[in-house]
Amino acid sequence: MGDEVRTTKTQGYYVRRRREALGLSQDSAAWLARVAKTTFRNIEGDKVEEARTWPQVERALGWRPGSEDMIKMGLEPRSVLSDSVLRSIVKVVLRYQEIATLIRQECSIAERRLNELHAERGRVSTEPDADQEAISRIEYEIERSEKYIHERERTLELRDYNAFHLQSMYSGFLYGLADGTLAPALTTHEFATLMARAMQPGEFESLVTDVINITGMDIRGFLDEDVLQDLPANLRNGVQRVERLPHLMRPPASPVENRLVLSLAVPGAENLDESDVQFIAAQVTEVATAIAKAFVRAKASGATQIQMGETKRG
Repeated sequence: MGDEVRTTKTQGYYVRRRREALGLSQDSAAWLARVAKTTFRNIEGDKVEEARTWPQVERALGWRPGSEDMIKMGLEPRSVLSDSVLRSIVKVVLRYQEIATLIRQECSIAERRLNELHAERGRVSTEPDADQEAISRIEYEIERSEKYIHERERTLELRDYNAFHLQSMYSGFLYGLADGTLAPALTTHEFATLMARAMQPGEFESLVTDVINITGMDIRGFLDEDVLQDLPANLRNGVQRVERLPHLMRPPASPVENRLVLSLAVPGAENLDESDVQFIAAQVTEVATAIAKAFVRAKASGATQIQMGETKRG
């Protein structure tokens, strides 16, 4: 009877339950997974087969690889980190997205007001006895609104970039834990530093403990001295410094830059929607990261020729 009950639970059921356990809305979960909101809703509703996006959903929810097979067997997917630690991380990551969302809302309100001002100027200008003073006042407000929108849009692009970069670090960090390839590279240093600054001491201590148990690696050793000194004494004492590997790739491009590069490289790509652009960028980044890791491992082992899948020693 127990096995029959387990096999009736669908992929959508496990995804929805996991999302709710992490305190995520569907929109936030879709953003973390870099999939369209409708795609995530469809996965939860068991409406469509989304095989190509499953690894992204799996990683965003903090499941280990093979979760899809475990669900098909009626078993609970395995988590990379403890649920409490993962909730703490997600809370930090989503703050950046929430800030960008608020700025986007501000821009939308300002644009509506700008349209109202343009309409008002047109109405006042066509009146028989047009009030030039009123027109000048409206034009002044239009100029201020346009300047405000321009400044907020520039801020939004930066915030979007920061959120996208953190989203990439989140995905890469969980992938490294699950895959056993977490390395003391700059991205791990950046992620550990951000978590140390944004988490409560107890939350960060739980993260440190989880990572040590999984990889044997103490992420406190990646922190700069000033960040480490800001931690409570019990968290900073006895920490061994880690020699960081150089950053193997430049930071992920912003969504705007991704779209520009793609449209230049592929005719017609400018017509792709944002979810397609993000998916392509994520896949390219993943492949490039795999190649970079292969080079680092091969060089460390003394290989002179490097190929994907194998290395040759001199």
